[in-house]
Amino acid sequence: MSLSISAKRSRNSVKPNDQAVRLKSELMDRWAPHLTLIGDFHSHTYENLAEVRDIRGFEFSDADEASFLDDDFLWERANDQPIMLAMTICKLARVHEKHAAETIRSNIAYFDVGEFRFWLNAAVGFLDASGSRRCTGNRPSNVKLRIDSRFYNYSRDRLVVATRALISSPSPMGA
Repeated sequence: MSLSISAKRSRNSVKPNDQAVRLKSELMDRWAPHLTLIGDFHSHTYENLAEVRDIRGFEFSDADEASFLDDDFLWERANDQPIMLAMTICKLARVHEKHAAETIRSNIAYFDVGEFRFWLNAAVGFLDASGSRRCTGNRPSNVKLRIDSRFYNYSRDRLVVATRALISSPSPMGA
């Protein structure tokens, strides 16, 4: 997977840095030639739970899917079967005691860590019968996320390093 840590951000969108993916891939070729780039991982950050729910921020945006389908380098490296993961995060008003991850759909799971909620959304790219790129995206599909449920989020748990800076980035309305 390639983690997007050098994306170009604007007020309403985030655009991946294509050169960063190529650099990470070249490093993998040199230091871990037995590994293969298989996908993209990026995040969507929001101020609060209401904002995530209002705009279904745990879903892939149209821009996410378009960027994924248009990424020739990723598709080539992943043998035309790349994976896209998006992690949505927001701070909760209070800590919720949870004993396992829950699912919204087979490809979307969510869980709490301290006073934060995380959603993980997975999609798989494939070529259709005519050879065109497609993506499972935000539709029900055979993509299944299994989150090991051996974790607990206790009601008094807090993340020590949690700061406003973690979620202070603009909402990814177009990303």
